[in-house]
Amino acid sequence: MKTETPEVTAKRPKRKDRLASEEALLEAALGLFSSQGFEVTTTKMIAQKADVNEALITRYFGGKQGLFISLVDRFITGISTRQLPYPPQSTLTRELERYVIDRIQQYRSRSEFSKAYYAQALIDKKFKKKFYQTVSVNLERNLLERLQILNKEEKIRGGCVEEIRQDISTYMSGLFLQDRLLRETPEEETIRKALRFVRKYAVAFET
Repeated sequence: MKTETPEVTAKRPKRKDRLASEEALLEAALGLFSSQGFEVTTTKMIAQKADVNEALITRYFGGKQGLFISLVDRFITGISTRQLPYPPQSTLTRELERYVIDRIQQYRSRSEFSKAYYAQALIDKKFKKKFYQTVSVNLERNLLERLQILNKEEKIRGGCVEEIRQDISTYMSGLFLQDRLLRETPEEETIRKALRFVRKYAVAFET
């Protein structure tokens, strides 16, 4: 039977403690950034809410900005890697209809945090540069998989899969910025607008 040295045993609680502290800081920061914004929120406020040492923010994340970027990365990764909650659709129009509705509804749960991100990206060029150097922005990864299925079934024009993904990505980013963040358009109206767009758009690519 393999036995562990005292040194190995002693290290395990530290690893668990670090993961717990990181998670506590991320959760505390998410709440504060969402309600207070990036500039108003201080590392002291985050540490107090998380009930951990303030110095750990710098040690684990490189400071407040690094913590904020980690939250954005987690948000984007969660959206892009999750399984879509509906089955593959038989046409491009139906697939895009279901997709944009799902994305808009998903956005609802993080709308306040998204406002903090967009606001900071607009006023802080250094933050925006560091964000794009750190985070892989590919929100439509799960849509790409669905488009590839339709392509194999010859339901869309060959060679247009990546073009469609990029177009939908650009459209959804603009829609969120204009309707949900700046104008605060009701969700139902945003969905109707998105559906009108994808229905007209899909016609150009369906076989």
